[in-house]
Amino acid sequence: MFAEKLRALAERLRPRDLYDVIHLYRRRELEADRAEVVATLKEKCEFKGIPVPTIGAIQESPLVGELEAAWGQMLGYQLPELPSFDTFWGELPEVFAWLFEERARVVLPVMAVRAAGPLDTAWRPPTMATSWRAFGTTAPLEVVRFAAANGLCVELDYRDE
Repeated sequence: MFAEKLRALAERLRPRDLYDVIHLYRRRELEADRAEVVATLKEKCEFKGIPVPTIGAIQESPLVGELEAAWGQMLGYQLPELPSFDTFWGELPEVFAWLFEERARVVLPVMAVRAAGPLDTAWRPPTMATSWRAFGTTAPLEVVRFAAANGLCVELDYRDE
């Protein structure tokens, strides 16, 4: 799926493809195999008769302006809050560096949670967190998770204070 989204992004430069590529990269718990993604991407590109995408080719594409302009139009209705285009676009070079330069991903430390007993470092976020308003989900924690996954700011208040 990762390789297909990269191929689609390179060919058509659509907001959903950029959004998905960055999310697949961010989802460390999926443990995407870098070598497998690159090999699959190369096979897909060979089959389609297109060059393997590079960050330079994507950044220099004449479609970049359209991609940015369509960001809100094409994603705004699909998400409870629209993340910044610049955040996702700015992270794309990191994805290509990981894929083709074999640069290690930055691994953030797990936040320790103190329980009644010893320190618990085993907690991990669930594999899929959703907060889609269209489906009636209003759980505050899901809103926070969505914001964290998309680099959004969350305004918190307590009893309207």
